[in-house]
This record gives sequence, structure tokens and C-alpha cells, in this order.
Amino acid sequence: MLAGLAGGLLIGGAAFRDAWEERELDAAADEVASAIRLSEDMAKSGSARHDVTGGYVHFYCTKGADGRVSYSTARGIWNESVKRTLPSSVTCTTNLSLLFRNDAFSGLSDTYSTVLQTKDGKYRRKITVAMYTGRVRVEKL
Repeated sequence: MLAGLAGGLLIGGAAFRDAWEERELDAAADEVASAIRLSEDMAKSGSARHDVTGGYVHFYCTKGADGRVSYSTARGIWNESVKRTLPSSVTCTTNLSLLFRNDAFSGLSDTYSTVLQTKDGKYRRKITVAMYTGRVRVEKL
């Protein structure tokens, strides 16, 4: 009877861990998508302080040497936001580098999508930014 109870706890523990990792991934994908939208808004609402930058805002989402994913926003030479780091259970497949103009056009960017996933690759979320409209979409893969 104790062996059955211990086996049930192990299976239940694994299911709980999987659910927790998926929730962390969903929260991380939503956080990055919100930060991208904020970068678009920053580009649209330029101020006199930033006139020398031409109204461009850069958004970066990169995987560091330690495997941790972080993102930040910069306007010209000014770093507008602190570099934020996602949970250690989340990784990305490609680095995302977006450049927004004040009309939300992001056609000068290198990449338009990235995939966030759990370390084991079991759960995946694709974040895509439309080139002309700047629409940000998060898809469950």
C-alpha cells in the first residue's frame, strides 16, 4: 500500500511540475509580448529629449551564455528599461532584435519571431511581430 502511495505521489509531483513549468512559460511569453508592445508605444510617443534618435526604439530578447533569456529596450543611446531576465526554466530558440519607428513599422528589424520553450522543449510559445502593423501574437505550439 505504501509503495502505491509513493508511486502516486511521484506521478502527481511530475504532473504538478509540468503544469508549473507551463504556467511559467505562459507568464514569460506574456511578459515579453507586453514589453514589445511597450516598445512600440515608446516609439510612437517620442519626446523632444529623444529627437536625435529619429524616433527609433530597439527591443532585444536574447539568450545569454548561461542559457538565461533576458530582454531590454533602448532608444538611441539611452537605455529605457532595465534588463529583465525570465525564469531559468524558460529558454529561447533565436534571439529577437526589433527596431520600431514612430509609425509602428518594424521592417528594419533582423528577426520577427522567436520561440520560448521550457528547458526540455515539452512546451513552446511562438512570439511573432507583424512587420507593417506591429501586431504582437503569442501562439501555443
